[in-house]
Amino acid sequence: EEAELLASANTNNNPAMGEDDAMDKEWQELCAIDDAFHISPSEGGAVENAKDAKQKLLKRRRHRTRHPQLFRYSADISVACWLATAMSEEVLRSCGFAGEDVKRMSSEYPKLLKLNAKDAVAPKLRFLVNVLGGGKGDIGTGLTDENENLSMDKEDFAPHNLHVPRHVRRILPTKTFFDSRLETELGPRHAYLALHGDALPHGKELIESPALLRRFLEACSKKPAEFARLCNDPIFYRSPPLAYQKHTAEMVEAMDNAFSDGLLPFAQNKVTSDLGILDDCTPARMMSLLL
Repeated sequence: EEAELLASANTNNNPAMGEDDAMDKEWQELCAIDDAFHISPSEGGAVENAKDAKQKLLKRRRHRTRHPQLFRYSADISVACWLATAMSEEVLRSCGFAGEDVKRMSSEYPKLLKLNAKDAVAPKLRFLVNVLGGGKGDIGTGLTDENENLSMDKEDFAPHNLHVPRHVRRILPTKTFFDSRLETELGPRHAYLALHGDALPHGKELIESPALLRRFLEACSKKPAEFARLCNDPIFYRSPPLAYQKHTAEMVEAMDNAFSDGLLPFAQNKVTSDLGILDDCTPARMMSLLL
């Protein structure tokens, strides 16, 4: 079917040979991506030209892209080794969650203790603390000189200093938080709030208002139109600036796409079409949101 798409594209659009060769090369690269991600063939219908086919394949690739390094990288080898063998409950307990907290959370979300500690639980806790401001310390950087000796004396020693305080542990909606995908839901949707931080709550503001945090987490897994509706809700946003801009599904989807593209295009200072939709967001600004 890919060969038929290419033949149809070349029949309908036959410019200079040099441009055809370049477009064929791009198409072959995208087909290789298609095979690597096990993406299903195009959903029928004639493709007018090779650029249309390329855009459809690129959009499909974006929705399948995962960034395994997001809140998973650790520069400290002791942390990486510990997370590779730790259980979910062990990671939660090391971050300040008491036995009663773990019991309550596992009853609210039975899958919690079956999640992979390294790839699912620890990254979410780092997002909770480092992005939302729901605690202090970090898992990825290991121990500090201040608490290393104290931690070494504990029987349940853990090579990190991340701590979630009691009030955050009590307000955190267990199911919606741990059931959401970090790369395609929590990350890009919070980045959208931060980009429009003059009017939308983000970071610690969500932690300080359990109702707003709950609504944000519930909307993260929804379609872009649903999330845009939340951003336009007067109960959710702060007093709007003088020039209030209505949030649209196209804007939310543009952030999803930009987040899926990763750091490389913005590190190269490329101004993508998605940035134009996002209030002329600059590559440098996008880099700060991704980091």
